[in-house]
Amino acid sequence: MNPEQRLDTIVREVGEKYGFESIGAEFEGFRNMVVKWRRTNRWIRFKVSDYLADAPDEIFQSLARVLFQQISRERDKYPEDLLAWLTDPSFCLRNRETYLTRSPELTGDSKGCYKDLQDSYARLKEQGLVKDDPDILICWNQTARPETPSYYSVLMKTVALTDLLDDPSVPDYVLDWLVYHDLCIVQSGYKPYAVKRTVPIKVARRYPKMTEAQEFLDWFLKDVIDSCECEEDEED
Repeated sequence: MNPEQRLDTIVREVGEKYGFESIGAEFEGFRNMVVKWRRTNRWIRFKVSDYLADAPDEIFQSLARVLFQQISRERDKYPEDLLAWLTDPSFCLRNRETYLTRSPELTGDSKGCYKDLQDSYARLKEQGLVKDDPDILICWNQTARPETPSYYSVLMKTVALTDLLDDPSVPDYVLDWLVYHDLCIVQSGYKPYAVKRTVPIKVARRYPKMTEAQEFLDWFLKDVIDSCECEEDEED
């Protein structure tokens, strides 16, 4: 059987134990590692991220069990084998090229026109604020809105800053703060049940210029938003 047939067979076997009568599962090329489903009383169909296409049967079984537990509101501890498989460095390295292809707004390169985000990473490591991880990717986001100056993916070990900040007037400590903030989340590891990830204030305050950086961002990005609004008014 091919991977999708294996997935479908295993999901059906597990689903029947939970009382479902019509069950199906297929892979989908989502940008992120997600699983979506549609269901009625005894009917259910899953679309599973194809980042899992090379997983062994045991991982499909663990995934199926945790999904049906969630659907039946029997949420249990996340399967350790599934967690280990998703967070193994090889998972990121196998799938990140595909992830970047599906994320055309991410440049995949730390170098901008004026700033190199690897310099931020190097400064943070020198200060002992973050761990060295050769698999981390720090790059620019070409379509980010001013309200969201940074973006991260824990499983793909990626941090991206809006290229609005690739500006000679932006102090290095501002870029360092954003890289530090998102790296703290990425390096704290994958937490599958977390809805929204935040950096504990005690950890955030380890960055010495947190307040100054945030104040600059509030001013700089508000100025960008105001400029955009003016341009829209002129077009009208």
